[in-house]
Amino acid sequence: MKSDKEIINLDDYRVINGPDNGLMQIKPAKHPAAMAIYDKMREDHWNESSVDMSRDVQQWSSLTEAEQRGYQKALAFLSNLDGLQLNNLNVVNSHVTSPWYRMALSRQIFDESMHVMAYSLMIETMGFDPIETYNMFMTDDLLHEKNKYVRVMNVLMPEGFSTENFALATVANQALEGIMFQSGFLFFYALAENKKMPESAKQIRYIHRDENNHLRLFNAMFKDVLAENPEVDTPEFRERAKDILKNTAELEKQWGNHIIGDGIMGLSNELMETYIEYLTNQYSKALGLGEIYPGVTKDPAPFVEERADDVAFETNFFESERDTYDDMAEW
Repeated sequence: MKSDKEIINLDDYRVINGPDNGLMQIKPAKHPAAMAIYDKMREDHWNESSVDMSRDVQQWSSLTEAEQRGYQKALAFLSNLDGLQLNNLNVVNSHVTSPWYRMALSRQIFDESMHVMAYSLMIETMGFDPIETYNMFMTDDLLHEKNKYVRVMNVLMPEGFSTENFALATVANQALEGIMFQSGFLFFYALAENKKMPESAKQIRYIHRDENNHLRLFNAMFKDVLAENPEVDTPEFRERAKDILKNTAELEKQWGNHIIGDGIMGLSNELMETYIEYLTNQYSKALGLGEIYPGVTKDPAPFVEERADDVAFETNFFESERDTYDDMAEW
């Protein structure tokens, strides 16, 4: 840390391993993408209590046993995941020296706490035992393995902090926010596609929009870290990054099939696996890592984006990523 009497020049700032006087001077910005995304996150503010869940309560008894079981399992993992992510982000943020990324990460931490509240509302509204649902990982072996994997992959890797491990942690965050969350959302959108549980899908739509903002944030952070530390960007590093995405996808395939069993609401094991491979390829390409599953380029579940997107939402990470970074001269 520089002396508190020394001015930090704009060019000296770094995402990590940079000078830090503890202040939050935000203009002009060394990392304008972080501030553009921070503004978007603030504009997208919402409140879980604004969604009236009464229609879903009335519909619950009309769901099949398999649909009810899948709903609770999907909700159990998503609620676990946001809690794990909230704690992981505190670890990530403790290593960040860029005031712009610190602000954006602080907003993401707030968003994750909102999601915890939304999932809690859904759990209680549907009459689930909260203790049973939150602790389903203690009775469901696959959910236990998923939670354990998230803890290991996302807290700056088991070896601890290094510039390379931080960069890999930004990839792990995109695997979590993208592959894991998005495949979890699929179940709720499938219900809505079958005219069931529309308010649950609305809660998910708000969360989905937030998660795509978070994806944009970690995508920008990944690129800024590599630009500031080009020595990290080796073929070996890229293979490790792709392994994180692929390992996440393979585990998520198992979980998706676990939720839907032999198939419900038009969801089959083949569709679920292809959807996860499609998502994985999209996020990998957005990172500049190329395809992981060759030839999987068509979205097998287009109803997800159709139901997620409307004029007010702009939830599609892939279509809106470019616009997020354009026209940031004001910063």
